Amino acid sequence: MIKTLIDFPDYSHANPWQIKTIETCAPFDILRTLDFSLSTCTFFHISWEDCLLHNCKTYQEGLKRVEQVEKILKAQAKISKIAWTLHNENSHSKIDKNCELQLREVIMEHASIIFLMSAKHLFKIPVKYKHKVKILPHYIEENPLKKVDKLRDPCFLKFGANRGDKFSSLYENILNNDLIFKFVSDVNVNKEILNYSNTIIKRRFTIHELNLYSRFANFSLFLRKSNFNSGIMNFLIGNYIAVYHDAESVKFMDIPEVLKKFQINNIDLKFEFYHDDIINTKEYKKEIENFIMERSPLKVSTAFWNSVLSC
Repeated sequence: MIKTLIDFPDYSHANPWQIKTIETCAPFDILRTLDFSLSTCTFFHISWEDCLLHNCKTYQEGLKRVEQVEKILKAQAKISKIAWTLHNENSHSKIDKNCELQLREVIMEHASIIFLMSAKHLFKIPVKYKHKVKILPHYIEENPLKKVDKLRDPCFLKFGANRGDKFSSLYENILNNDLIFKFVSDVNVNKEILNYSNTIIKRRFTIHELNLYSRFANFSLFLRKSNFNSGIMNFLIGNYIAVYHDAESVKFMDIPEVLKKFQINNIDLKFEFYHDDIINTKEYKKEIENFIMERSPLKVSTAFWNSVLSC
C-alpha cells in the first residue's frame, strides 16, 4: 500500500499551520480533506475537532454525532495510526461543551499520538492518555522582508481577529496619539487612514502588507482572554516586536523570557512605550533568534514526522 496521511479538516485556506507543520517535511503524500469518513491511509491526523459538532443544535444531536465519530475512529484505528493535535483549550465556536469533552475523550481513546503545543496544556489530558503525548510547538517563520529597517520608535502594529481583547481604552489611546506611527487592520475602526506612516484600514492586511508593516513596527499589544496558542503572538515574536501583555493573556503560552519585560500589571492610559533600548540589545536579539530557530517550520515538521513514524 502506498503510504499516505489524511489531514482533517482542511483549514489551509485560512491557516497555514497544516502546510507548514505537516507538509514541510512530509515523506509521502498528504491529503487534506473536509470529509470525515473511514479512509484507506497509513496515518489519519485530526485538528480542530470541534468542526464535527458545528451543525449540532442540541445536546442530543451532539451526542449522536460523537457516537458516529467513535464508530468511524474505532474502524479507522484498525487500518491506520491516528494522531490528534489539540489547538485550543475549548472551541471558539458555540458548541455544547459537554459534547466537546466527550468528543475529545473518544479521539484520545483511539489516537496513537496526541500533540500539544506546550507542556502547559497537559492538564487537558487525562492521566490514562498522558503516555501518548508529544510536545510540538507552533512554528514561527522568518519574515522574507527581514532586511527592511524598523521605523522610528514608537511604531504600532495590530491585526487579526478579536479573541476576547481587553483594555480597549489603552488601544484607543494609541490610535489617538499622533506621535505614534500606526499600522492597523481592524474592522471596528471608525476612521480609515492610508499613508506612509499611518495605515488604518477595516479590511485584513494582505500577506505582503503584513510582512512589510511588521518590519516597520516595533511594538504591539496582546491583551486578551487566555488561549492555548496564537498565530499572532508567534508572528510578532518572529519579527522581533515588543509585545505588551498581561500575565493572563500568555499564561498557556511559551514565550521568550525577555518578553516578560513587557508585561503590564497595572494598565495606565498614560503608559509610555519605551522599548528600543531593550529590543536593540544583543542579548534580546540572540534569545529571540534562538527561540525562532527552535520553532522553524523545518524543525517543527521534522519533529512531527519523527513522532508519527515511530508511534
